[in-house]
Amino acid sequence: MRTKESVFQEIQHILKYDYAGCRKPIDHAKFVVTNDMSDEDFIQLLEHYIAAFEDAQLSIQVKNDVRPNIGFSVRRYKNELYVIEASEETRLHVGDRIIAIDDVPIADISHEEHIPTDRQQWQRVLQRANAITVLQRTGSVKIVLTQYRRKPYQPIYEARMMTDQCFYMKLTDFGESEPLQQLLMTHRDTLAQVAYLIVDMRQNYGGNDVYMYPLLDYVFDASQSLKALYAEEVEYTNYTPRNCQLLLQMYDDYLREPLDEATVRALDHEMFEIEQHRGQGFVEVKQEADVLFEGVHMPKKVYVLTDMYCTGAGESFVALAKKSSKVTVVGRPTRGTMATFNVVAANFGDIALCYPVSIMDENSVFATNEGLQPDIYVPWTPAHLIEDQDIQFVLNAIK
Repeated sequence: MRTKESVFQEIQHILKYDYAGCRKPIDHAKFVVTNDMSDEDFIQLLEHYIAAFEDAQLSIQVKNDVRPNIGFSVRRYKNELYVIEASEETRLHVGDRIIAIDDVPIADISHEEHIPTDRQQWQRVLQRANAITVLQRTGSVKIVLTQYRRKPYQPIYEARMMTDQCFYMKLTDFGESEPLQQLLMTHRDTLAQVAYLIVDMRQNYGGNDVYMYPLLDYVFDASQSLKALYAEEVEYTNYTPRNCQLLLQMYDDYLREPLDEATVRALDHEMFEIEQHRGQGFVEVKQEADVLFEGVHMPKKVYVLTDMYCTGAGESFVALAKKSSKVTVVGRPTRGTMATFNVVAANFGDIALCYPVSIMDENSVFATNEGLQPDIYVPWTPAHLIEDQDIQFVLNAIK
């Protein structure tokens, strides 16, 4: 079993040489790990370390129960944390308001000051807390937090009619190719007839860009090529030996899935490029392998819903969709992960460092941590917990 010090040394090496943002000036020396640290202290230090890079694509994944599951999720509004989901913590209900953590008012907690308050990661703060003060219908109550068994993530791929002319699709990731292809095949006749389509990307955790390409056929009203859509963008990949090995392993896993011919060709080209540039460090990547999106007349109008939980390949979809004249993006800015991409995982037993190996040129419109901006901004308020304000806005616009 590897020691904490040796694991940290290798993580630092990755972030200094393999990581796409390795040129960012970071004081690596101020982060110190010792073997006698507790597991929780070690994880916290790693999280503080990678937070210094200010890259939402960079993360530490904990595979065991070191990081507790508190059984509920929150979102900040003004100086309170609203419970937005409580599947396991039965003492809380959707709409309950947390006004203090360990007796410290929410407004007084110094947390990720460089990030707007509505986009801060409050789950991490709560996971380290002992108790919360909550306003419920019956009054104020203090709850000592409990740990729950972590449930496996279950992706959602759902579709239904909202009205006789409006079709709704929700996709929580692009982690596999088959679910989206099956969804589009099942509803092919409906999509060819409806006037309006809502694509809900508010909670999309990403995956692989090539898996979302079939959905782009419905976004454009005429044929478009991927190369043309990215014609003005410049990107670089850091082809270190480690990165090449991890990328090839990842693409090899993708090729084991049922894929269409265009996707297979795109992946084969990517793997060829990796072999050509192995060990060369940063190389400008040209969009030579192209993908053609057919484009369709119907639906005639597409509304894409976004929020800060839209990341990775989800953001890539939004970025490309914004280039279509029949698309309107509604909601809040996405997570802001497009400045870096192509995320691989370096495994260290119970933890893994997930880091991007590719980066956009600093002048790219995607090279921002502020996320992709919606065409129509709908602020999140507690009213969203009673009625879906974003969907209601779209339905009113259609009327």
